[in-house]
Amino acid sequence: LPAGIIADQAAIPEETADQLLPMLVIYQRMMDFAMAPAILSPRLRLMDILARQMLLPAEKARFEAQERNGALSCAREMCARRGMDLAHAERVREYAVLLFEKLKKLHGINAKRLVLLECAALLHELGHRANVKDEAQAAYDLIKSSYIYGLDDEETMLVAEIARYGNPHRTPDADRPLPEKQRLLVDKLAAIMGLADALDITRKGRISDLKVRLEEDKLAVTAAARDDLLLEKWAFQEGGAFFEDAFGIRPVLTHKSLLL
Repeated sequence: LPAGIIADQAAIPEETADQLLPMLVIYQRMMDFAMAPAILSPRLRLMDILARQMLLPAEKARFEAQERNGALSCAREMCARRGMDLAHAERVREYAVLLFEKLKKLHGINAKRLVLLECAALLHELGHRANVKDEAQAAYDLIKSSYIYGLDDEETMLVAEIARYGNPHRTPDADRPLPEKQRLLVDKLAAIMGLADALDITRKGRISDLKVRLEEDKLAVTAAARDDLLLEKWAFQEGGAFFEDAFGIRPVLTHKSLLL
């Protein structure tokens, strides 16, 4: 074994050097990256871990849930460190998840992609203090250069794109260097996030109950609240044009008044 790799010799099966070499290379890269003088190899091979995830659906689902929770935790920590309004961010995330679930028949997006929308919803105001003139671009730059546990570089870039295009104050781009498939994904998730953000435009959590119903020609959203929702209706209508372009149906917000 290379110097610094401490292994349980009894746990190493009798394999050829060609079979062990990939594992040792990975361990060596881990040591170089962490600048560690040694690494302890457990009684597992990397192939054992991969096989467990591939062959046991429950284990794979548990691992994916851990990755999702880790990504959301990272996003929340990024918000907290920059002094963002976490309560508002959480409401936008909750509304976005509800809209995503109700639009399943229409958007055709794999449920695994939901975490991209959730992270974007939590991080959509990340650039507010960095650049008030173009907070959407600032959020994009900050998110794209960040490490979010559970997401690879491409997924982190998509989160940044969703956060940027879901912001109604973004600066229009003449060129969007994204493949068509990714552009369609970003547009749909950004349109959902834009409506979710509009529902809490006052940042006061005035909506106590939200109902969403998908109809043939429209998305009917009913919000129960004691106060009037004039600002929410205005913001919802503003984001409606982008949503209609992405989904081909019109979103309609109705206020259900609650007695004081």
